[in-house]
Amino acid sequence: MKIPYSPGQILRLKKVKTELLEMEYYFVMLGNHEDNIWLQVINTNRDFKTGFSIVPDEIENYEPIEVFGYDLIKLEVRVKENYTRDIVIGAITFVEELDSPLLFQKTNDGFESNIIFGMGDEMYPILKGKIYIEYPHFFNK
Repeated sequence: MKIPYSPGQILRLKKVKTELLEMEYYFVMLGNHEDNIWLQVINTNRDFKTGFSIVPDEIENYEPIEVFGYDLIKLEVRVKENYTRDIVIGAITFVEELDSPLLFQKTNDGFESNIIFGMGDEMYPILKGKIYIEYPHFFNK
């Protein structure tokens, strides 16, 4: 199966917005496994929790998008804390590079963002780290 997007690319679910400020559904393209295209949810939304991996019925329902640091403020995501390397799920309150495009670099077990995000107090975040996208345990890297 030909994959129209590359691993680490950010996609958005194409949908008709019913509310003016309706939340976007952001995903990272993981790749292909056993003839299925896999995506992982970046931000918790009405249908999926952050970190949830899916096999979309129709990849045509997704489109590539450029996301900036400020797009994720107040959204719930998975962050790998800088010092302990623990995975923490919470709402983003701090972004080191607000107007930089979000990109994902491949790691041994998934992808990490190029931007550092913080959770907790806006001025003095309790923790900081990069958004963490992990391959499902069975996924071919």
